[in-house]
Amino acid sequence: MKDIKKLFLFLLFPFVILARPVMYSNLSKTALHTGDTLTLKVMLKDTLKLKYFYPVKDTSLGDFVLLGAKEINDGNETDIDFKLLFKGVDKDSIPSFNILYAKDSVQDTLSTPVVYTDYISLVKHDSTNSIKNDEPQAKIKHNLLFYAVMFLFLILVVILIIFVIYYIKKKLKKTAGVVEKDKEKSVKEIVLEMLGKLTMPEISDEDAIKEFYYKLSYILRYFIDGNFGTNTKDMTSSEFIKTLRKINIDKEDISKIRDNIYRFDMIKYAADTRKGKIESDLNFVRAFIEKYFIEEKENDESSSK
Repeated sequence: MKDIKKLFLFLLFPFVILARPVMYSNLSKTALHTGDTLTLKVMLKDTLKLKYFYPVKDTSLGDFVLLGAKEINDGNETDIDFKLLFKGVDKDSIPSFNILYAKDSVQDTLSTPVVYTDYISLVKHDSTNSIKNDEPQAKIKHNLLFYAVMFLFLILVVILIIFVIYYIKKKLKKTAGVVEKDKEKSVKEIVLEMLGKLTMPEISDEDAIKEFYYKLSYILRYFIDGNFGTNTKDMTSSEFIKTLRKINIDKEDISKIRDNIYRFDMIKYAADTRKGKIESDLNFVRAFIEKYFIEEKENDESSSK
């Protein structure tokens, strides 16, 4: 009777006997929660009574664990029920895995299709060992210590952010206060402070002498720019002297400044001077500041009268 049935199938559907097994699959359920168990039923239609080999118990399939498999063969169809445990974290499907089959000289591999689910992941921890048949687990353990540590960590992060914001605000406020304080000072007060911070260099220290004259030149230009509204900081010495001729400075003073500026330039590159001359150069700049600031002050007083 079976031989007649096979002959009938061969005449109608020859590919059923000659081709590889035809596979179908379905899930016992697709709506899942973390810790659920479910059954993946794989149906293999064949007429050769093939022997099948598939993953063993406790095999990991992504976020699923294979708990076991049950095989039933009725001669024309082999049904394999794969019992799975869902440990969902970030997957929404059962990945494909291989099923091998063999009979005599026939050997090949079938790949199960990717089966999609619709799940809600409750926790990122494994479930208890109490596995119920196609039912949600009774209880899923929550790591309370982990939650407590994360809560404390978040509090520390918030405190750190508040402290950083407070520190930045305090720093900005302090900087703004210094700027406002500097704005209240006159040009004369600022440059006199700069001169007061200058350190007299040793005659034997060429680098210190060069640095001294760099600073002295800068202070002189800073005063002229602040006092007369010019912008000479980036000018060459020749351009600087030309600018002085356009503002209210005595020709005699311009001549002295020209001689000193050219000599300052030579010293900055040669560092060849005497200590007495360094002091006189410092006094010259100081006297120039006193003279022209006093004249400006007198002009302001006369205009106010």
